[in-house]
Amino acid sequence: MSKSLEELRNDYIKELEKLDEKIIVYRCRLHRAMTNRIRNADEIFTCRRLLSVFENERSELISSIRDLQKYCEEE
Repeated sequence: MSKSLEELRNDYIKELEKLDEKIIVYRCRLHRAMTNRIRNADEIFTCRRLLSVFENERSELISSIRDLQKYCEEE
């Protein structure tokens, strides 16, 4: 794997780790909002929406990492 491709892969992995951290935070916030005695509908909606966005970004990033890996193996 060339240096620039390896750097790109490492950048993707760092972004993936950041997304994983965000997903954990928002899953905790969602759980907290849903288990409170008085549910906060706005917090629940916001957390679900952001989780959906982050999980979609995560899937796309994983696909990009796999594609990059395949490309590098073919060379």
